[in-house]
Amino acid sequence: MHRTLNIPLKLMKRYRKDKQMWELFIFAVCIKCIKGSSGIYPDVMSVRRMMKCSHNKAKRMIERAKHCKELFYYNEKKNYLVAHTFTHGKLEKNYYRSRRKEFVAYSAYCYKFRYEPSDTISHFDTSRCLRDRLLLYSISAKERKNDFLIVAQNSTRSERSKALSVKKLSHIAGMHHTTVSRHIRKLEAANMVKVKRHDFIKVADYISGQTLTDNPSLLKRKPFLRQGYLVVKDANEYRLGSACGDVFTNVIFNHVKRHSRNYSRLELALAHYDN
Repeated sequence: MHRTLNIPLKLMKRYRKDKQMWELFIFAVCIKCIKGSSGIYPDVMSVRRMMKCSHNKAKRMIERAKHCKELFYYNEKKNYLVAHTFTHGKLEKNYYRSRRKEFVAYSAYCYKFRYEPSDTISHFDTSRCLRDRLLLYSISAKERKNDFLIVAQNSTRSERSKALSVKKLSHIAGMHHTTVSRHIRKLEAANMVKVKRHDFIKVADYISGQTLTDNPSLLKRKPFLRQGYLVVKDANEYRLGSACGDVFTNVIFNHVKRHSRNYSRLELALAHYDN
């Protein structure tokens, strides 16, 4: 049975470019997926087994986590490491009024990370998964914004300045642009992303130097050599594919339905324990 962990997008964006903090963030995610208490006794061999990682990586993460108060709490006396809740002190506060009643909502825009409960979860695979979700989120946000231009019948594209170029995607996901291209190809093969690749536009003959266009906007762009011509190319267009079932949504953590559902589950668990 799948379970869901709500991970705030702001938290993912905060750590995406810091390699050490991203590693610790994924460490915290893995702990939460494996342990319902979000706590472990940080033994190198057990962490290595749980996270499917090397001895050196397990040792490095444990030592750094002990001193990272932003993501963890460490009880030195008991040698117990707890991953903090991802929402503590990070929720947005909004006021709603209806029928003379005021409701204070504490919410965060989250990626609903679905996982299979087990004694192990790969640190590497989880990291790669969440990096991909940053890419998918940016594509999803572009679709929701719906600011594509109609340039031909049954065809749309973005304004060049607003298009999701590989450079922009690499900034969003905190990856090198070649890594982004590789991940996009993988997501496209899995039908999670649809890619519209535009044709190359010839601007000059490389041998003769003859200009092949009088469009000033094309001449201002930085060309590259392809098959004897200097060419330019518009950024690819991305859409979510039919196989993408990811959910990015605003979660109200103190919603009455959420509280009642969690309370019912707690009652059921306690009743089972008492029996």
